[in-house]
Amino acid sequence: MIEPRPPSPSTRALDAARASADRAAQAHALIDLGRTHFQRGDYLQATDCYGQALTLARELDDHLMVARALGSLATAHCALGRYGEAIKGHRGALEEFRDLNDQLGEVINLSNLGLAYFRQGCLSEASSVQQQALALCRDLDDQYGVVYALNALGEISCHQGQYEQAESYLWQSLQVCRPLGAQSLEAVALTRLADVHAQQHRAREATTLYRQALAICRQTGSRDGEADALIGISHILVATGQITQAREGLTTALTLARQTRDPYQQARALQGLAAACHAADQHDQAREHEQQAGDIHAALGITHPATSHTQPPGSPNTSQPTTGSGSGPPF
Repeated sequence: MIEPRPPSPSTRALDAARASADRAAQAHALIDLGRTHFQRGDYLQATDCYGQALTLARELDDHLMVARALGSLATAHCALGRYGEAIKGHRGALEEFRDLNDQLGEVINLSNLGLAYFRQGCLSEASSVQQQALALCRDLDDQYGVVYALNALGEISCHQGQYEQAESYLWQSLQVCRPLGAQSLEAVALTRLADVHAQQHRAREATTLYRQALAICRQTGSRDGEADALIGISHILVATGQITQAREGLTTALTLARQTRDPYQQARALQGLAAACHAADQHDQAREHEQQAGDIHAALGITHPATSHTQPPGSPNTSQPTTGSGSGPPF
């Protein structure tokens, strides 16, 4: 028999706030509970909590709470693949935070807005926003924010075919994050740097970097990071004829993406499986995977997806993003 999960501190705080009819405390507790759901991957429940908090904050005319709820709700929308809603929400939150002269809230929303633009395929907008985030993080001496922005800019530059610029951003990121001991951010930088090398047909160097990222992700329990690196390395395995290993890695990546409820990563893994099946002359199965990936892209409103995040050596380059960076932090 499975024991019911005990109420979380956030749930108890919300119950207490409702019992006392303290609407401000309810709004705070709803945002905290939404964050708990978000961290568990329960994005729909997170959006419900954040939406309720936003309604209360507007009724109370509490602009800081409105900004926090808007930003958090937008982040949850992005995690669910609702990129248009995410962009609209982050823009609204940015206006609120700037009116409040809250630079920390501003930089978090800039970073997450950049991610939403990137996932929607708007590379120039994503780059512009992340450049703003990078400049503000440097002004604030926010080293973690600097790394996050550098990783994002490296990924964007890679998709734009600006490989030297991408490599520069990512080496800068590694130089900053390693002294911080920020392993999850280091794994992202290593994976993105591996992507750049793979695009430049430097398969051996890319494989080494993917394996370093995988080791960190498995050590830290980062399922989204592990899926990201597995997808990247699997493209190289397909290109070098190691189809069985590639399919094993992609199947694991698909399972991880489903566990984390990340539709974008699921589509990437399915695209990779399609390529592996084509390479094995299993074209009917490949078309099934392509249809599944296409259905996800259609649900996300993406009309011109890339065939993969990292093209295998010898394949044509694309400029449409399929990121594995994951959603940014909620408020």
